[in-house]
Amino acid sequence: MPVGIDLGTAFSAIAGLGPDGDLRVHEVLPSVVTLLAAGALAGGLGPEEAGSESVVCRDLRAMAGTLKTVADPAGRPWTGEGLCRLLLGRLVENAPGSWRAGPAVLTVPPGLHDRGRRGLLGAARLAGLQDALLVEDGIAGAAAGSSRDGLRDEIVLVCNAGYSGFSATLVACAPNGIYAVAAESDSRAGACAMNADVGRLVERLVERDLRPATRSRLNMDRLGERLRQELSDPTLSVAWHSALLDGRAVDVALSQSQLAEVLGTALQAVTSVIEKCLAAAALPASAVHRVLLTGGGAGDPRIREAVAAGAGRATDWSPEISPGHAGALGAAAVALRLASSEPGDFTVRQAAPLDLGFRLPRGGPVTPEVRWIARRNAPLPAHHSQIVKTAPGETRFVVEVVQRKGPGDSETCAGFFAFDPETASEQGLEIHLGYDENGFIAAYAGVPGSGEFHAAVWSDEASPSMPGMKSRG
Repeated sequence: MPVGIDLGTAFSAIAGLGPDGDLRVHEVLPSVVTLLAAGALAGGLGPEEAGSESVVCRDLRAMAGTLKTVADPAGRPWTGEGLCRLLLGRLVENAPGSWRAGPAVLTVPPGLHDRGRRGLLGAARLAGLQDALLVEDGIAGAAAGSSRDGLRDEIVLVCNAGYSGFSATLVACAPNGIYAVAAESDSRAGACAMNADVGRLVERLVERDLRPATRSRLNMDRLGERLRQELSDPTLSVAWHSALLDGRAVDVALSQSQLAEVLGTALQAVTSVIEKCLAAAALPASAVHRVLLTGGGAGDPRIREAVAAGAGRATDWSPEISPGHAGALGAAAVALRLASSEPGDFTVRQAAPLDLGFRLPRGGPVTPEVRWIARRNAPLPAHHSQIVKTAPGETRFVVEVVQRKGPGDSETCAGFFAFDPETASEQGLEIHLGYDENGFIAAYAGVPGSGEFHAAVWSDEASPSMPGMKSRG
């Protein structure tokens, strides 16, 4: 049975068809893995269960595409991919038996780099989800918003107020497919950043009574989160909260005006993300038929007001669906539709997640300029071909692939691949580089005019021992 999984920053959920034939969420777990000396447990543990000899790992999705490892109390290293595998494995293990063998669709945030996408897909396969597909939050949100009445010809603006950031995706829906047109995001507008902003404000309010060196940043952020959630009730003018900070009981009071002031930048970022998304799609707000707000922050009236300001209209949502469950339900709807359709009858088309480019490091003190070949939000698939000539005596050259959010933003290395050009003809090598239809980087090379191309062998580092690829079979 097809399933949908939303691996979120704070919480994760799995959804599928229930006995009544309707889509439903089976389980929601904290996106936490606790490492113990005897092993690891996914989904979170209470303080008494975990004990003092434990390591709590959060923000697992961000770790999946990195080389970072976390050591458990016994000194064993755990990768982000392995931690995500544990969480996914528990969701699948606890699901109904008919869900465990079916194809799965997992959600990813817009703009996730290639290493992150491959890390999550690898974690899904390690968890037994061999036939897995990744779709962005906006695709899942549009599918969830249409799960009751079915897809129809319309333009939908899907906004996701998540823990790690806020995103807006413009989606073109049709009875036979869902097509992402453009997406933008900003981490400053996520619940995590908002909680930290409120926590720093609380810190300033009580700093004369506490010792700065011993305060926990995590505790201050959690205190900020509690105050922010209490003040989401507009009828409450002041929120009071007692907290134990630095071993002392402190009563903290926060007013609506103080909260509005400290959250001003984050709420402006929400509106700006929507405006940038519409600009990237070259569409006016009046062309949008519906605005959907998903994610755990959808219940905050301030976020709803900021979305309405950017989109020019209020959000539309079915009261039967919790916005916090939209990711898993929408992913399940996509998985079910793909599994029940003949190939080509239903299409899920995503846009390029990031700018894509490459450089050819050939020694010397000057770093070669990046050649940008695919821009963010370009229709997929998107490929670029270029013939590269080898220098006299050159026995190998390495291609570095990079990504970035946009002009002026920092670059992220997606990886390296090497070519052994000694078997190439005098015409050099023809390199094909770009995004496939699912948003993954694809690289091939061959002798110009031969019609023979071979997939690149990727490496995380440009080392002399990295595997090369012959230009001829």
